[in-house]
Amino acid sequence: MKIAVLGCGKMAQALFLGAKELLKNDEVFTYTPSHTRALELAKAVGGTNVQELSKLPLCDVIFIACKPQQFNDLAESLGNQYKDSLMVSLMAGVKVASIIKKLGSPKVIRTMANTPSLIGEGVTLWMESGELDTQIKQKVLDIFSSVSFLYEVKSDDEIDFLTSFSGSGPAYVFEWARIFIEKMKTRNISEIEAKKIIGHTFLGASKLLLESSEDAETLRKNVTSPQGVTYEALKVFENRGMQDIIGQAMDNAYSRAVELSKE
Repeated sequence: MKIAVLGCGKMAQALFLGAKELLKNDEVFTYTPSHTRALELAKAVGGTNVQELSKLPLCDVIFIACKPQQFNDLAESLGNQYKDSLMVSLMAGVKVASIIKKLGSPKVIRTMANTPSLIGEGVTLWMESGELDTQIKQKVLDIFSSVSFLYEVKSDDEIDFLTSFSGSGPAYVFEWARIFIEKMKTRNISEIEAKKIIGHTFLGASKLLLESSEDAETLRKNVTSPQGVTYEALKVFENRGMQDIIGQAMDNAYSRAVELSKE
């Protein structure tokens, strides 16, 4: 199978390095305007760096991993000679219909991955445009599943909505971690040790959430004794309207995702 990777930033690097073993029998072609990262990725996966898009051969799958604002120029350079290729978009905010219109191929998989994919623990939202070749589609899904949990959605709007959670979600976790670490530092806990304490706390809680048969509310109650330490902290969150704050934040993030998809 011939696979092209157009744009070789961190997400594309994580994806294809994670799937390296799956690509041993495939021909992989990489391209970036500066060539530096494309050369690195090609070397790492035993592929070929293409110096000019005009030299890109016909491929079964083309991964579009450029920045959204670069897509129009990329599409113009590609033309419609790849109308038989499966287009796999890693771009945020670019709708399936736009990809079909600008690249000429009716075969599209739109995805939204998140940064924990860099360590093989990501989440990838995905949707397809219609009937796709089963073997080629499965190859694409196998590549993503090598670094992430896959969740299929049915529409562009659903991707835009869930991006506020899985796509942006790591940023919220990191912000909570930053606040906790800064508070711990006021009691002379070193940043290194505070990071370990909080990181392992989040990791353990996440694993418990995934592996327990109990829901999130029950797990929270299991930690909370009446009038205890955790109870006092949660009471502050409740009094300050944390659920409403988070709900409003998700609404704002979703609205922005919708705006970006129209630009």
